[in-house]
Amino acid sequence: MNNWTRTICVLAAASVLASSGVVRAVTIAETSLITSNSRPNAVARASNGSIWFTEEAASKIGRIDSATGSITNEFPTDTPSAGPTGLAADLNGFLWFTEQNIDKIGRINAANGAVDEFGVGIAAGSQPNAIAISGSGTPYFTMKGTGKLGLIDPSSGAITEIIGITLSGPAGIVNGPDGKLWITESDSDRISSYDPNTGVLTPFALTAGSRPEGITVGPDNFIWFTEPNRNRVGKINPFNSNVVTEYSAGITATSRPNFITAGSDGNLWYTTQATGRIGRVTPSGNIIEFTSGITHLSTLRGIASDATTSTLWFASDEANKIGKVSALNVIPTTLQFEKLEFQVNELCREAQFKVTRSGDTSTGVSVEFFTSDSTAQAGSDYESKTEVISFVAGQTEQTVIVKILDGDGIEDVEDVNLGLRNPTGGAVLGSPNQSILQIFDATRIDEGRGNNCDEASRGGCTISQASKIDPTLPLLMLGALLYRMRRRWLKL
Repeated sequence: MNNWTRTICVLAAASVLASSGVVRAVTIAETSLITSNSRPNAVARASNGSIWFTEEAASKIGRIDSATGSITNEFPTDTPSAGPTGLAADLNGFLWFTEQNIDKIGRINAANGAVDEFGVGIAAGSQPNAIAISGSGTPYFTMKGTGKLGLIDPSSGAITEIIGITLSGPAGIVNGPDGKLWITESDSDRISSYDPNTGVLTPFALTAGSRPEGITVGPDNFIWFTEPNRNRVGKINPFNSNVVTEYSAGITATSRPNFITAGSDGNLWYTTQATGRIGRVTPSGNIIEFTSGITHLSTLRGIASDATTSTLWFASDEANKIGKVSALNVIPTTLQFEKLEFQVNELCREAQFKVTRSGDTSTGVSVEFFTSDSTAQAGSDYESKTEVISFVAGQTEQTVIVKILDGDGIEDVEDVNLGLRNPTGGAVLGSPNQSILQIFDATRIDEGRGNNCDEASRGGCTISQASKIDPTLPLLMLGALLYRMRRRWLKL
């Protein structure tokens, strides 16, 4: 039996898909470490499926059985007070870690826990910090104290400091899909790429004061990073590096996003420095944060994905715990129009139609509704409208109303464009998220469409609204009849 001590369902109102039986819930659990005041930092998954983490204060490397969730071992580093921080797994069964207190790189065998240390080639005061495995299998690491970039030969343990490369407060490093290493430079508010083949370091500036920290490759093959000082997460296209997109909606004030990783559910997940939260980011930038099951206001650090068990593992620093996020098969809230086309007659004076919600309905979300001209014109045929539609937990539909105006004379059927945009609370846009409202002239009573104001399938309005008939309607109808008779006579 494992020793997980706190397991709380984050979404207590989780529902079940009737068709597939998929539970829509995220569960977060924490367990205390074997050694007190260990201060766990980085987390990584070894090639054999086990989960490992560094213990900076205790100078140990811990192991978790991913199947049971129990902490099975804590292996001390060869040198006491080594201060292991960064951690990365290669494909050969080893994990590499930085030891910033003693200016060394460590390696642990995931099969037996054997630890080795390498230090020749690292200058005193370098403070090795973040580490990543390149596409060739070579560990690259940043040095916080000197702003340098180094690499270690995995066969010989020989360490090389890359000449001519100076980084400004390197915080995170990841191997990108373009074959380059991407680094967050916290002190200079930029993301930089390093090409191991050419030796070229290319910086990309971010907003002043961003202080980027965590970095990872997303499911979309973009480079994703956190900006704790500005409470944002961002992404950069590694194949078109001039394009940077940043997101903040959904991030709790003062959360300070920290480490970030790609989950097995196709989303990004981040930890926070200040509020004890785990955040989920869709590739389109919709964000929702979770707190239940996490020690209140704790500082969270490293986070890693276990695709085999659809779980995430994270480190809780001063709380001295390792956390587990499971059931990542959350089906996000999807917001869409009820149908592709709505119809209404001018008699109704207003059009009513529904925006529906499917997927996870356990939390509150919102979406912005808007209209735009097609063949109908705002101000003469309808009243333009932009409105934020909010859904409370459990709510699956909302009715939107657009006021219809009685245009002059006899008109053809006119269209209004309807749209949804800017979903919040982790929601995504479903299909259709664009629709058309057809407005039928009040005189067109023989079309068989748009006349029945009480029929929901028409877009609909109530009898009381339909009874508000313009007193000039009989004259308009007579005019329409004469107009059509005249057209028919001209054809004869």
